[in-house]
Amino acid sequence: MIKLVDLLEKSRVTFQLEQERGYHIFYQMMTAHIPELIELALLTTNPYDFPMCSMGKITVASIDDKLELEATDNAIDILGFTNEEKMSIYRMTGAVLHHGNMKFKQKQREEQAEPDGTEDADKVAYLLGLNSADMLKALCYPRTSAGTMSTDAEMATYGQAAIYLRKPERERIEAQSAPFDGKSACYVADVKELYLKGSILKKDGDKVTVKVLTTQEVCITKSELKWEAREN
Repeated sequence: MIKLVDLLEKSRVTFQLEQERGYHIFYQMMTAHIPELIELALLTTNPYDFPMCSMGKITVASIDDKLELEATDNAIDILGFTNEEKMSIYRMTGAVLHHGNMKFKQKQREEQAEPDGTEDADKVAYLLGLNSADMLKALCYPRTSAGTMSTDAEMATYGQAAIYLRKPERERIEAQSAPFDGKSACYVADVKELYLKGSILKKDGDKVTVKVLTTQEVCITKSELKWEAREN
């Protein structure tokens, strides 16, 4: 069975109609089903503390946010992210919510914005690993790109993170582009009854020597192999 998931438009990060809600991960994290995420991302368990995600509905009758958080967390592991990278994803998600709580005001006698308090900005900067004063300066005094160096507010906030976020994607693309040997690729059962991907090194009658990804070599019978591709 294929489960279809509606793609949420970016505008719902900051605005929802009465019968809409924002990105599901916001509400999932605030269930405290994974308790450490509350402290990690400096969140509360009340979505109404974050006006940016509580303009419409905060719950959906057909969605169990606790179960969905488990599924999300498991999916991140399955995609090959390290635990450190996963925690960084949660921190950056929390930073998005705190961004919505930042307040600005107009400077007296100037057409210029300035921070109206820095408490939420400090949280954003902490979660993103930025200097709070530098971040606020970039947001209040944005500049355009100069040559090949971008110095606008968006890049000041997310520039370094963008490189970091693309790293796992790049590694997966490189792995998919690696040469595939359809003659020798196979799977070998390990002690846990799982199958490890390997490559045949030698055949001797009914015995086959296979090199698995852990670099160890095992000798098994042909009947124990599972093939990824048939030999011609």
